[in-house]
Formats: sequence, structure tokens, C-alpha cells
Amino acid sequence: MLSLNLKKIMNRKALNIKQVSDLTGISRNTISQFYNGKSKGIQFETLSKLVNGLDVHLEDLIDSQSSLPNLDFYIEQITDPDDLDILGDPEWAFEVGLVDPEENTDAKNHGTVVKFRIPTKIKVSAKSNKRLFNTLWINWDYSSLEDLIDPEISKRELLVDTIVSSSDNDFEMAIGSICRELIEELLKIDKFNKLFKDIHFVKFETNITDDLEWNPEDETYLQKSKVLMWNKETITNTNMFDYYIDTKYL
Repeated sequence: MLSLNLKKIMNRKALNIKQVSDLTGISRNTISQFYNGKSKGIQFETLSKLVNGLDVHLEDLIDSQSSLPNLDFYIEQITDPDDLDILGDPEWAFEVGLVDPEENTDAKNHGTVVKFRIPTKIKVSAKSNKRLFNTLWINWDYSSLEDLIDPEISKRELLVDTIVSSSDNDFEMAIGSICRELIEELLKIDKFNKLFKDIHFVKFETNITDDLEWNPEDETYLQKSKVLMWNKETITNTNMFDYYIDTKYL
């Protein structure tokens, strides 16, 4: 369940339930439920009212237990496994769903407010000028989220906060688990299985972050990508990957 830091914020600002209700336009009964941790869910519109009414940032309002490592996930292929153009770099599309484990016995069929459906592009990149495949590229792209997150596109901002609220250690551990399961699903595809023996590296990249960089060509700010990369043996072996994480983040 999505947890709020409302009680801490109210105490810090010396606000009571009536005052918060007046500031946000949310009923006193609802504020009371949030304050006492008895609410069973929250709409994004309500989150927006709290953020604006209390003049706080979204990351201040949402408890860190809603970070990426605390969410379960499911994986579903959304392209035909036979749709493989061997003349180009092979590509597949999957959907990764993030859900709250406390409210879901069946992650794929029971949604909550903390549920995000993320289009995941997977590509096998070849070495330059050779037909030897060496990198499996897994991508989450911010711009693709509006196709599968409904009804409010602004939920993308909540997903960004969920991701960036995770420490680097927890983020890499969670993404590693997702990538490992994606590989297991891909290995069920005959055409991928034949390519996998020539893959040396697995690269995960996403621009679903709050880190911006200036683009001088368009004179706009773009979301900066976050990149993780492992060799194939490390990411596909749980024990090796756990040791790698422990060593990296000593």
C-alpha cells in the first residue's frame, strides 16, 4: 500500500486535520485516515491536492517504502516471438508491471494505486561490421509510458518518484532481478536462444529519472539516462549477482 508521511509533515508544520482539510479541499475524514495510516488507497488527484495545499514536494509526501525494491513485478511479452527481422538488430517488446505486494496475491490481475505498466524494449546489438551479437540492450523510455499508463499521464511523475526514491544499491538489485527474469522469458523463444550464446553483456538503460541535462540543439532540458551494465555470467547467476552488488556497494 502507498504510504504517506502526512503525519510527520503535519507535525512539522504544526497543522491539525481541519487546517489540512481547508488547505487541500480534502474531507476531514479522509485526512484523518491518512494521518492514522488507515487509508486503503489514494488517487493521484488527491496526492496533487496534498502536494499543492501543503506546499511540499511529492518525494517528501511519499514514504520510501514505495521505492522500487519494495514492489513486486510481472513480465508479459507484447510482441509475437516470430516477428524477428534477422537482417536488422533483433528486437522484442515486453511489459513490466510494478505492483504493491501487500495488496496483490496475483500481481497480474489485481491493481492498486502503486501499479505501473512499463513498455520494455529489448534489442540484441551486433558488433560493428560483424554479425556477432555481443550486447543485450534493455530499455525503459519515459516517452513510451503514456501508451500504457492510464488514465492520467501525470502518473509518470509518480513512477519517476518511485524509481528515484530507491538507493543506487537497491535500484540495481531490483533492476537486476527484473532483467534476469526478462532473459529467462526470452530464452523460451527459439530465435533468441540461438543468439544468446554470442551475447557477452547485458545493458539496462532508462531515462525515467529526475536528472536533467541541457540539449543545446533544441535548447531544452532532457531527462538524463541512467545506465547499468553487467557481463552475461553475472546477471544470469543470482549468487554471482548478489556478490557483485555486495562488493560494488561496500
